[in-house]
Amino acid sequence: MLGQLYAKSEIAEKWGGRALWLVQDVLVDYIEHTTDFRPKDFEDQKDGNVFLLVYKLEEAARSYQLQFDRILRGFSRPRNGQPDFSRMLGLGFAPRIESLYEVLLKGEKNGSTNWVDFIW
Repeated sequence: MLGQLYAKSEIAEKWGGRALWLVQDVLVDYIEHTTDFRPKDFEDQKDGNVFLLVYKLEEAARSYQLQFDRILRGFSRPRNGQPDFSRMLGLGFAPRIESLYEVLLKGEKNGSTNWVDFIW
């Protein structure tokens, strides 16, 4: 999806337009928690070739309704020192390597792994 966001946003700009992406709030939250992307940096931007129209699902009488949440606006790539959407490609958090070891060892003890001689 990210490759399409960049390619289509840039071609739209070359043709004199802008890219509008309709996304759900939970996707924006997931991207925020797993990358270096910070949505708040894009909430009051006046310029950009990318608009993310963020919607959320609201529960209503045994169904769900799509409700507008916010607009995130910015450039697809770095430009003039302004926030850009390429931050979605950067690492937001790196867990401790010990966390990986713990998960792998736990799986080995439970018999859920199939590797033989795993050496650290």
